[in-house]
Parts: sequence; C-alpha cells; structure tokens
Amino acid sequence: MGVVALAAFLVVPFGVMLVQTLSSTGDQLRTVQAERAGVAYLRPLTKLVPALTRAQSEAVQGRQPTPAGIRRAMSEVAEADRRYAAQLGTEQRWTGLRQRLVEVTERSSPLGPKAYPAYAETTDQVLSLALHVAERSHLLTDGRADTHHLARTAYRELPGLMVSSGRFVDLVRLGSDSTDGEQDWQARVLTAQDRVSTAAMAVGDGLRRSLDTTDTALLSSDLVGFLDRVQDTAGQMAPVTPLVDLKPPAPADARRLEGARDALDGVLLELSGVVLGELDAILQARAAEIEGERTKAVVTTAVAGASSGWLLWMLLPQAPGTGRHRSDTALGGEPRGEKPTGDIQELVDARELIADDQLVHVGRAVRPVREERARESE
Repeated sequence: MGVVALAAFLVVPFGVMLVQTLSSTGDQLRTVQAERAGVAYLRPLTKLVPALTRAQSEAVQGRQPTPAGIRRAMSEVAEADRRYAAQLGTEQRWTGLRQRLVEVTERSSPLGPKAYPAYAETTDQVLSLALHVAERSHLLTDGRADTHHLARTAYRELPGLMVSSGRFVDLVRLGSDSTDGEQDWQARVLTAQDRVSTAAMAVGDGLRRSLDTTDTALLSSDLVGFLDRVQDTAGQMAPVTPLVDLKPPAPADARRLEGARDALDGVLLELSGVVLGELDAILQARAAEIEGERTKAVVTTAVAGASSGWLLWMLLPQAPGTGRHRSDTALGGEPRGEKPTGDIQELVDARELIADDQLVHVGRAVRPVREERARESE
C-alpha cells in the first residue's frame, strides 16, 4: 500500500494539472476560432454596405439601381454564411436579409423619396447582422483591449460611417421635396451630418485605442496613416462643427457630397480590409500560443510520469532471479558479502580429517586398487 500511495502522490497532481490545462485552453482555443470565423464573415458583409448605399442613392434619384454590385456582394456573403452559419447562427438572419435585398433591387421597388425608407430599413438589417456576428463570435466581448477596440471598429464604426454618409447625401439630394416639411428636413439633414462627423471620430478613436493598448508587434503602422485619411475625407462631407453652428447644405451640393461619399467609401473599404486582416493575424498568433501551452502541458506531464515511474521501479522490491543485483554476483557463486549456503557451514582443519577413522578405512580400500593399476601399467 505504501508504494501505491507514493505512486498516487507523484502522478495524480500532474494528471489533475493536465486535465485543467487542457480544459481551460480548449475553451480559449474554441473562442479564438469563433472570433476568426466572425472576422471571415465580416469581410464580405462590410463590402455589402457601400454597394447597398450606392443603390439607395440611385433609387432616391429615381433611377433603377444597377444590381450587379449588390449581387456580387450578396454572393460573397452567401458563401460566408454557408461556411459559418452553423457556428455563428446566422442562417435565419441572412435568409431574411437576402430576401429583402432582392425586393429592394427589383424593378417594382419604389423610387424617389419612397426609396429612402425602404433602403434605410435594409441597411439597418445589415448592421444588425454585423452586430449579431460580433456577438456570436465573441468579438463583442473580447477581453483584450487592443483586439476589442479593433473588432469594434470593424463590425460597428466602419459600417456605421458608410451608412451615415450615404443617408446624409441622399437626404440632401431629396431636399424639401421629401415627405417631411422644410424644418423637419433641415433637422434630419443636420442630424445626419453630425452623425457622419461623430462616426468618423469614433473610427479614429477606435484605431488609436487599439494602437495604444497593444502589446504585440503585429499591429501595423499603416493604421496610423488611415487616421488622417478618414478624418480628411469625412471632413469634406461633414466638417467637425458644434451642432448649434451647423447649417444644412443645399440640394445643389448633393453632387459634390456624393463624390466625397464615394471617396470616403473607398478609404473605409481599404481600412476595413487592413483592420480585419490584422485582427485575424493577432487571433491566429493567439491560437498558436494556446496550442503551445497545450503541447507544453502534455510534454510536462509525460516527463513527470516517466520520472515517477522510474523512481517507483527503483523503490519496488525485486523478485528472486530478476537479475537486478547480477553485477554483485560472481559466475556460479553467491552474491558478494553474503554467507555461502549449502551443507558445508564452516572450514575444517585437514589434520582433523586425517585422524578420522572413516577416512582411514577409505584410504586402506583405495591403496590396493592403485597398486594393481601400477602393476598392469608395467
């Protein structure tokens, strides 16, 4: 029982440590894998946003939107949904959104002022799907500051700025001919303009927080260059101005604002690709680190188990004939340092043997035999 207790004392703690390590790191690894799935889903979903806002602008102007851009973006999102729907729970939401996208791009869909609320509802569904992906993939609750702010920029701030800039341009284009009165229209335009500048500042703030809080060299300095590009491009549409000092642009400014919107979309799409790429690189490195911890735990436990087994083998009593002390035994003899066993227990003086009567009789019997053999040899 002593040996068994010693074995348990040596081996059990390492086994418990291995189980705990594999369990905790397994949960961490699954979380990182889910986050990477969310990043992969957000790539095509983000591209859908500017395609949809441009179709909205065409419809607001009374033109039938060109469906090629939306269909291409829809195809990419459908592929992402096919791969990650089971993991992210997006199938039902994407099915509803896809049906809605088909409806607003059909020839029977409303044009002019009525197109604005129809498209606004659709873009809200896109933003809702992006938030759902972030929540189910754990990007929403990532505990590390750098990846948390980087992910928030990707799934919320960038798509939100694209939507806000598109709505601002279309509200300006509609002018007071929209269903609202003059004052209501001006209030909505000013609100939309303020949202553009606020969203642009939120993008910059998210990037700065990511760079300031990171402890990895994976975040590229290219992100710093985007800070000025986003602010400058957004400033052409909505300069940072106190709300009380804002003045609504005239409908005649719509063409200029639309060009600025297109330029901003280009910058934001480029930035989105960089942000999601670097976020995925950080998550990939994190997954490799977790795998390393798991491997280290397994190796440590294996070494500890082998060492414990060797120690126990040395402590266990050996059965006779195992040869464990063979080096201490002479060939054909007894182990060194041990008393010989057998019938002879101690040495006898030869003179005592000569005096023994039995030996004398044996000698007398042997002598004639030896004399007879000597005569035969002659």
